[in-house]
Amino acid sequence: MSDCIYCLDNDILKKLVTLSLFDETISSLDAKSDNIYIINTAKYVFRRHQDKARRGKIRAKEDKVINYERVIQLAESLPQIKNDVNSIRKFIDLSLISFYWKWYLKMQNYQPLKDEGICLWLISLAYYLMLPSRVFDELLQTEDIDDGEALLTTYVYQILQADPSFQALIFTGDKRYFRALASLSIPILQASLPHRFWCLEQLIHRAIGTYGFETIRDKIVPVRECDMVLKAVFGSGPLATENNSMQTLNSYIEDLRKATGNLLAPYPNQD
Repeated sequence: MSDCIYCLDNDILKKLVTLSLFDETISSLDAKSDNIYIINTAKYVFRRHQDKARRGKIRAKEDKVINYERVIQLAESLPQIKNDVNSIRKFIDLSLISFYWKWYLKMQNYQPLKDEGICLWLISLAYYLMLPSRVFDELLQTEDIDDGEALLTTYVYQILQADPSFQALIFTGDKRYFRALASLSIPILQASLPHRFWCLEQLIHRAIGTYGFETIRDKIVPVRECDMVLKAVFGSGPLATENNSMQTLNSYIEDLRKATGNLLAPYPNQD
């Protein structure tokens, strides 16, 4: 899976880092840090949260265990997607123009288009240029989908528009985003995104399968307050058993799958 692009939202980045599973997750996917993309505003968000934590202004228990130093370090060094509406639209437009221009030149060399064919090609180009911007605008207006999640979704969507076979995936820890996206009626988006999402529970499941239950349990237990599901999965702390924990983990994955249609990757049902 080293030829994939993995787009991470802020929530899953901070949790994987805090659980000491970021490097392990990337390694289990046979990926490199160059394959991991985040939103360019993430570092600013985490710096603000770190400052609040230092001043004792954070009330949520889950935020008090976050390893902000490591999170910020990664947020500053990983490849970044610009969180700017105009830049996004410009990037989308240029990407699609480049794709269709290459296609046009190839067709001209293979079977030159006549005048009416060129007109149809231009109409098709204009139509597809508008689609990603329309998708992005609609996502921005959807409740429970924030600007960063709209950006990640549109970024992956436009990549798949240019090359449907490319492996572009989104890792997210925000289940409200999942459910909001699943409820949208945007046919072109629904056709592009089946099985393009991984949730935190799936990544934990994969890590256990790769490194062993006890190894992952011992990493998670001291900081399990960072995530409500993990508190339930490893509720017995160091005494948590593999059988009970995996049953609970699988249950959460399947509940999310039922609530979000075909968005979730088939793992662990199919690797």
